[in-house]
Amino acid sequence: MKSSSRIRTFNEEVEDSTKIEEIRDAVGTASRIIFLGFHFHPQNMELITPNTQSGAADLGEAYATALNRSPADVNLIMGQVVRLRRLTACNIDSKWDCAGLFREFGTTWLG
Repeated sequence: MKSSSRIRTFNEEVEDSTKIEEIRDAVGTASRIIFLGFHFHPQNMELITPNTQSGAADLGEAYATALNRSPADVNLIMGQVVRLRRLTACNIDSKWDCAGLFREFGTTWLG
């Protein structure tokens, strides 16, 4: 199968309710969520928000790149991520690109 035949547009993905539920379940149960180059638009956040809030035993941590975003944007993004589910840690910084995030936390994530 040609790779080009597997490319799907945003609208095609949104219409696939099975994939959306798989994404929401993964976000709702993951012990660690890492956002790389994610723009945190409301439609994107809605798409990945779990249908039910996780319980006390289902805590996770989140990390995200927010390269060159303003402090106000970083605060807004942090609020959006925290609302996804209960978190023990939420690390977002405007100085991290993908490589910078991995330099900062790569060893931490091994544990």
